[in-house]
Amino acid sequence: MNPWDAPRPRGAVGAARALAHRARVRVRDLRHNLRAGRPERRIVVLRQWHNNWNYNDHFLAWVRARVPEAAPLFSLHRAPGRMPALDCCALLVPWLQDPLRERFPDVFAWVRRVEDACAARAIPIVNPVAHLSHAVKSVAAGLIAATGIRTARMVPIADPAAFRRDQGGLTPPFFVRENVRHGSVMVMIDDLADLDRVPWAGFEAPVAVEFVDVRGPDGLYRRYRYVAIGERGIARSLRTTATWRSTREARIFDDATCAEEVRYLTRPDPNHARLQRARVALGLDTVAFDYGYAAGGELVVFEPNPLPNLWDPTGGPRYQAYQVPLFDLIYGELLRYYLRRAGRARPALSALPAVPVLGASDAGSRHAAAPRNTSTR
Repeated sequence: MNPWDAPRPRGAVGAARALAHRARVRVRDLRHNLRAGRPERRIVVLRQWHNNWNYNDHFLAWVRARVPEAAPLFSLHRAPGRMPALDCCALLVPWLQDPLRERFPDVFAWVRRVEDACAARAIPIVNPVAHLSHAVKSVAAGLIAATGIRTARMVPIADPAAFRRDQGGLTPPFFVRENVRHGSVMVMIDDLADLDRVPWAGFEAPVAVEFVDVRGPDGLYRRYRYVAIGERGIARSLRTTATWRSTREARIFDDATCAEEVRYLTRPDPNHARLQRARVALGLDTVAFDYGYAAGGELVVFEPNPLPNLWDPTGGPRYQAYQVPLFDLIYGELLRYYLRRAGRARPALSALPAVPVLGASDAGSRHAAAPRNTSTR
């Protein structure tokens, strides 16, 4: 289970717990909204009751602490629920699990009604929910590949028995994963006999994915994460592992890997322009890209994530020391973006902490004290 997901109702006890959870969530949101009052121009945030129900709580806490005059601009609501009052809405921001239409059609239908009401009032929307379908693994791979970036070949599996006969044209090695979920089970297929190990009944929408070897000369795998916030981008993390699946638990923490991550974090992402074209192709305003390099240095995008976990320092205090300052940069840039889209450049924007911005011409710059890795168009 996603650690940000609340338990789903099962039986009478589960239903009671779900109701109690909804009541607690409602109180939390109400407390925030009452504290905020009714500013003239609000940023309406939509989150689900269960899945990622507290997404970006850390961002909201950061805003309250660092830019308190901007905190009242955020009005928190749940989907589905009562229609938010849009008379003072300057921006709609759905923080909803992708892909919404495929996983939560009832939530999708309700949010689309809210978006239609916003469109009638010319209220801008960050990441319209219909565009979240572009993050389906096989769909995203095609859209990104069309921009000239290599992606793994993917074959959605509607009938496992039929797939066993021809593997959709794939040859091992490949792996099977969920097409519409993040953090799902992945089964590597080195030999066709490995298909017997795939728990087909546990998959919602399986997809076979070509295995692209991104090991470096040292035999280690590297997964880079770039966060696009509008036309600007930030190098978010570099995860080095000895295994092909890049999990938090498998990450290698030592002086060499952390020094390499610091080098990545303290300069503009070298693939900024190409990943921005991929963002546009996906129709998304904010999105994270996970990528690596194949033999010869060829860029390979693994997947996009429109709802990335932005707060996740790992490795203990020694390694977090260089990670934590990055969140001032990420959250500051995200708040700037929301305020610009909401037409609130002043006074809240001027109260933001200074964040250095680098373009391509500054790629050789260094700054030891804090990240200087924001890229511009």
